[in-house]
Amino acid sequence: MRRGFTVLAILLLMRSTPARGQGGWNKFQSSTAFSAMYPATWRPIGLSTDRLDILSSADHAKGVVIARGEAEIIVIELRDSMGATLPQLIDLNIAGDSVLSRRNLLGEAGDASGCGALTEVVSTWMVGPATHEMHTGFYCELQGRTFATTLRNWPDDRRQEEYQRIALGVARSIHLTP
Repeated sequence: MRRGFTVLAILLLMRSTPARGQGGWNKFQSSTAFSAMYPATWRPIGLSTDRLDILSSADHAKGVVIARGEAEIIVIELRDSMGATLPQLIDLNIAGDSVLSRRNLLGEAGDASGCGALTEVVSTWMVGPATHEMHTGFYCELQGRTFATTLRNWPDDRRQEEYQRIALGVARSIHLTP
C-alpha cells in the first residue's frame, strides 16, 4: 500500500472524471464519498475512481517516474482495519523515507466538514542509486476516515514551494460527500 502509486499497472488502471470548478480549479468526486479540488492546469492520470492522481505537466513522463520539472499529487484514503491512530498510519505510509520535517498545521476557520487540521511530513525516498524523490505529505482525519495528499517531485526542483502550496490547497479542499 505504501508506494502502490508507483506501480505502472496501477497508473494505467486509474482515471478520474473531473467537473469544471470555479476559479480555475476542477472537482474530483470519488466513488468512495469524498471530493477534492485541483488546479485546472494539472492533468488527471489513471483510471481509478477512488483516488485522485494529477500531474503538473501535460507532457506525462512515461512509466512510473516523474520527469524533471514535473510534479505529481495523489489523494487517497488510508484504510486500516486494525484501528491505527493518525500518527501510526502516517508512520506506516512514510516507512522507508528519510523524514526532513514533520509538523501540525492548524485548521482554518470555516467549513468543519473538510480537512482543516493537517499533519505535514516532508521526506525523501530513494528511487535508485544516489537518486531521491521529494515527498510532501498532508494527512487529515474526517469523521473517522484518514486521507493522505502526497506531492512527489525532484529535490532540486525550483518550483518546490509552489508545488507544496498547491498540494496544501488540494489537501484542504478534501470533503466528505453524501
